[in-house]
Amino acid sequence: MAKKDYGVIFETSWLSFIEDYLKNEGIPYKISERNKLKIIEIGSKRIIIGTRPNSPGIAVDIELMNRFYGVKKIFRVGSFGGYRKDIKVGDIILCTDAIRGEGTSKSYVPDLGYPAVSDFHLTRLVSEILFKKNTNYFTGTLWTTDGRIVGQYDKARIVELLKNKVMGVDMDSAGYFVVSKVLGMQAVNLAVAVDLPLKNKRYTEFFYEDEKVKKSLKLCTDIFMQYILED
Repeated sequence: MAKKDYGVIFETSWLSFIEDYLKNEGIPYKISERNKLKIIEIGSKRIIIGTRPNSPGIAVDIELMNRFYGVKKIFRVGSFGGYRKDIKVGDIILCTDAIRGEGTSKSYVPDLGYPAVSDFHLTRLVSEILFKKNTNYFTGTLWTTDGRIVGQYDKARIVELLKNKVMGVDMDSAGYFVVSKVLGMQAVNLAVAVDLPLKNKRYTEFFYEDEKVKKSLKLCTDIFMQYILED
């Protein structure tokens, strides 16, 4: 019987979140590795996990998931810098679309008129799980850029982006959306605020181990796992 495959994109090695979820649910699993992708097998389902960093690394992981496993549904857990004043560290955004300010998506589709958007159907189903869990979260647009520092703390630029209803900044979402769409995958994207560029005004080191951040990252993973196991 063929496996039903799902892709998960992590910003770093958060495999333990998935393992903790499965252990808490009492679900047996097997884990292996191929092409720097972690593979978790759960009965007839298989979760392919990529952790290469930023848009170029994500593109590699998605390409491999497509080539070797034929993944059709892909889930991303990541981070972002929150621009809106009501966003706090640890808050979650269900990212619906992104401004293509990075280079990876242009390697696939040079025309910037091509949209970087999540899959509507999959995003709606994930939002229903979030809602049922009474989870407070934002929805909206992120600006994706290749510069972790360049431009991200430019107040004038942030104010302009806020006028256009942009929620924050990251280095992943646009590339993730465009590459997955080009390869025929349904993509959904949850991200956690790790810093506040408008408030901080300059580069501030952030920590995934921050209690609020880690709790939200784990929750995002749990949401995706619930969907995958019920699908």
